[in-house]
Amino acid sequence: MRRPPERDVIPAVLADGDPHSGDEALFEPGSYLNYQRFGGLGLTEPAWEEAERAFHARAMAVLQGDAPWDDAELLHLAALLMLDHPGHHDTRPPRVAEVVVPDEVLSDIVEDLVPDYGVLTERVTGDDRPATVPIVGVLAFVAMTFEGRRPLDWWAEEEEDRPLVRSARIIDNSAPSLFRDGVPLLPYAEVRRPEGPAPAGVYVGRPYRIEPGWAWSTCVALPRVPNLRAVTRRLTLELWQQRRLERRVSWEDVARARPELIYRTCFEASI
Repeated sequence: MRRPPERDVIPAVLADGDPHSGDEALFEPGSYLNYQRFGGLGLTEPAWEEAERAFHARAMAVLQGDAPWDDAELLHLAALLMLDHPGHHDTRPPRVAEVVVPDEVLSDIVEDLVPDYGVLTERVTGDDRPATVPIVGVLAFVAMTFEGRRPLDWWAEEEEDRPLVRSARIIDNSAPSLFRDGVPLLPYAEVRRPEGPAPAGVYVGRPYRIEPGWAWSTCVALPRVPNLRAVTRRLTLELWQQRRLERRVSWEDVARARPELIYRTCFEASI
């Protein structure tokens, strides 16, 4: 397997309010064209850029605890930038995987390609708990190193078992969510709701279609149902952040782009 370039991946604290975040905590300019294309006519480009930077700074202040979640300035900037329209779902039916992809496969990808992966599991859990196979497997889908590429992307280029690769891509397309006995506790597209046998208990995981039925990937157990209000408001803030780059993103898009955030937020809200 071709390996990514060597680099130090031990995470530095980039945002005190979200200390286990990665580069996503840094300001990344959005798209003025995207703003205009979806109805933004009230701001000139310089004013839009100023509002963009102000929104990011205010979002970080909320995570830091220096501003409340319903901060008036944050809400004003979200409206000004047209980020606060109601969320929607990806209603496309899920594709069917050719084979089951064991968590051990995903974990092995990370172990083979990511030095110090044991430290990086804090991106998933928010603490230093042991790095179990499902927790390490989550990192296969996280853009944390290698110029924004994920371990899954490096592995998929050269893995000879193409049905396994295609099935892993289908898991990648499955949005991780919070479940209790297989029932989703967060907003989830109806066509993507799993049916049939499911793991028992409270957990974050990825259900995906197989023939026949459903399989489950990277299920990580929680001690109890987390505070759903806390989880929802954190994901709403991430939805707004993602909309700065693309205003059409769905709830499922957010979960796919930031799977580690779903897990980490649920861990932190269940304490």
